[in-house]
Amino acid sequence: MSLEQAAERMGMKVAAVKSALFRLRSRFRELLRAFVAPTVFAPHEVDVELRYLHQILRVECREFSRLEGSPPIIFEKNAPGANPRAGNKEEKRWEHSRELAAD
Repeated sequence: MSLEQAAERMGMKVAAVKSALFRLRSRFRELLRAFVAPTVFAPHEVDVELRYLHQILRVECREFSRLEGSPPIIFEKNAPGANPRAGNKEEKRWEHSRELAAD
């Protein structure tokens, strides 16, 4: 559904829909960070965990699209976690910090 279609369906202007989406995404980002924060050992690990979550969801969405026969979901090239090499390094650091904490 395009922004124009959504605006028409909700009886809003396109600019108002864009603004509402921006606020919704910002609020979701804030709530997700608050939810993830207590699950990590240090504040800087929140970003690493969120990138890992993004990677997992990206793979799951691709698999779901493939299984359902619908076109694959395309994510932004520069989105967090989009670089698989960076994600692997961060994941290794994350696992290492978990191992250190377990010792």
